[in-house]
Amino acid sequence: MGHRWPAGQRSSLRIGLLTATLATIEGAFDQVVLVDTGSEDRTVDVFTAWAEAEQLPMGFKIESFEWCDDFGAAREFADSLLATDWLANADASDEIWPSPDR
Repeated sequence: MGHRWPAGQRSSLRIGLLTATLATIEGAFDQVVLVDTGSEDRTVDVFTAWAEAEQLPMGFKIESFEWCDDFGAAREFADSLLATDWLANADASDEIWPSPDR
């Protein structure tokens, strides 16, 4: 399975949401891709720390994508980076499934 983040996060609020989203997918995916569309916060740092600790079987990738006002284009770019048979898509405010403590 694979996962992609097509949208860059632009505020500390989004960092909190990203952290919560990452917590809901721990152990769920073989490969995770972050496509950053121009974040100016700690999105890449937070994602990198999580992905390194997660020890994903197929690893992780971080790529930049120049924002062109088209989420579809960013998602298609993310798709092209995955080496998995299945994929899921989420924004920083999404939960793939609720964490066990909720």
